[in-house]
Amino acid sequence: MTPLVQVIGFGPATLGLPLAADRMGELSSLATHGMTFVDRAFGPGVLRTSRFPFLIESNSPARDFVAGVDPAGRFGEVLDRPAGRKLVEQGERQVPLQHVGEYLADLADEITGWLDGTAGGISYGREVRRVRRNADGTFTSLCTAGRPVLRSHAVVLATGATEDTARHGVPGDRLVPSARLLAGDLDQVGHAVRAGRPVVVVGGSHSGFAAVGLMLARYGGAVRPGQITVVHREIALSFPGVAELAAAGPLAGTPPMKRPVVCRETGAVNRFSGLRGAARQLCLAVLARTEARVRLCPAGTAEARRAIAGAAVVVHSSGYRGTAPEMVEADGTPVPLEREHGCVAVGEACRVLGPKGPLAGVYGLGIGFARRDAGSERRVGINVFHGQDAEDIVTSLLTRASTVRPATGPATAPAAPPTTRKGLRHGQSDR
Repeated sequence: MTPLVQVIGFGPATLGLPLAADRMGELSSLATHGMTFVDRAFGPGVLRTSRFPFLIESNSPARDFVAGVDPAGRFGEVLDRPAGRKLVEQGERQVPLQHVGEYLADLADEITGWLDGTAGGISYGREVRRVRRNADGTFTSLCTAGRPVLRSHAVVLATGATEDTARHGVPGDRLVPSARLLAGDLDQVGHAVRAGRPVVVVGGSHSGFAAVGLMLARYGGAVRPGQITVVHREIALSFPGVAELAAAGPLAGTPPMKRPVVCRETGAVNRFSGLRGAARQLCLAVLARTEARVRLCPAGTAEARRAIAGAAVVVHSSGYRGTAPEMVEADGTPVPLEREHGCVAVGEACRVLGPKGPLAGVYGLGIGFARRDAGSERRVGINVFHGQDAEDIVTSLLTRASTVRPATGPATAPAAPPTTRKGLRHGQSDR
């Protein structure tokens, strides 16, 4: 039978869908109607090694990563495993992202185990290049060769994002994506530092300052004053509330600073864009000029252009571009997806937006599809993807399910390769 939904991607964000259904008391309904994940990785072991492999601290407190799990629910046991216990114990503190990766791996195990007893499953080794909206309102995903992968009544796109490195026009032999550097590929930067040549980090976000922090930790004594330049559009610092912002007073250093945005839900200032933890401390030290090895430079200036042109290495840390398969009608006519600053635009209930508004039955979840809040900040965070975003999608899916027949057996994919199996352990990617 045709499952209710296929989820393209089995990364961190998608784990929120079963978690939300569990919190809402709707997990059995989701199991009955069928949820199948489709991922391009050839097996769960490959995914496990790619899960948050970064050598830095999180920008979010530990509690955010476990907030979506109902301790008394189907997946509550994940909090009793070593990685889950670490996060629970750390509470409001930032934690190494590799600990988060271990926890997400355990969570993927639990969800895979749940899928074993449902009408859904996980299909590995299938890279979806196109999703066709059929004449009867169902959706068929198509692989790179144009062959059908799976047919479903709805589809969730959770294909993540890639660093938009082409936008700066820096030759590839001088450019290092921040994700690669933060995962431990420091050779190119190390050669430049030891040779006394300048290094530029483009982007003043958490990943930008985290990249600087990693370089200083690894090559500290070899880094000369002013050798590392951070080219930034604006600097954003987080504060627990407006009182803490007021108490901080005016900040010294190089403008521009981000206009404070107060979250209506929590009262936090710059909740999603602001620096926290070690990255925040480093930024404050640079602003106070107590960290002389790093200097700040506003983007778009002649000084910034000279710095980038003269750098031995440029670390890209200035944004992502959402990746998504092509959407087409039954006759092959393309359905363009709306975009906002690189991300695929989504509206109410995380419905993907096309040229005429929301596409019925098509949802987006995760970093490449992040919604904006009332203050126009992009809501990027595991607790958001596992929280309100996932709940909105589950609610909409179950409403849609009321009009279709429940699936009664495991979902199947035509011409499945040997690596496509239902209910395998350890399945997840961070895309």
